[in-house]
Amino acid sequence: MPTLLFVCSVNRFRSVIAEVKFRQLLSVHQTPGSWTVGSAGTWAMAGLTPTPQARKYLKSKGMEDCSIRSREVTRELLETANLVVAMTRDQVEALAIEFPQSKKKVCLLSQICGQAIFDVTDPVENREITWQEVGDEICTLLAGGFDQICRKAIQAEKRALNKSNPKS
Repeated sequence: MPTLLFVCSVNRFRSVIAEVKFRQLLSVHQTPGSWTVGSAGTWAMAGLTPTPQARKYLKSKGMEDCSIRSREVTRELLETANLVVAMTRDQVEALAIEFPQSKKKVCLLSQICGQAIFDVTDPVENREITWQEVGDEICTLLAGGFDQICRKAIQAEKRALNKSNPKS
């Protein structure tokens, strides 16, 4: 059962959109096996609901998930994840520095989706882009990179299983 974790800053917009969209894609593609898909933030305050903009965006796309609550990235979350997908290069770097044992699990969303390397910026930090544009960018990246993400998560899960069950 592959475990995938999406990471942004506060876990209230970008990583929430990614989590919900990826779950939808798993369902649409009728992906075999049980997947665990979650999200967290490098600077998250635990227990907060998605932003009103995230809820509005998800609703406009026919995707809703009222059960998601923000949570901070922890060592335990990273240890249980097979693949961690961050929105920005700074988040990838911060996770590698704070959690060096999980460094090989962490990748950048744009990069794993086979695009040029770029950050999916936070609309709070960059007023030149809209919430809608950021949501659309995340959904487009995930739709285009779905197969690559699945492959990488499944490979990482197999490696983890091999490490925990070494052959005699």
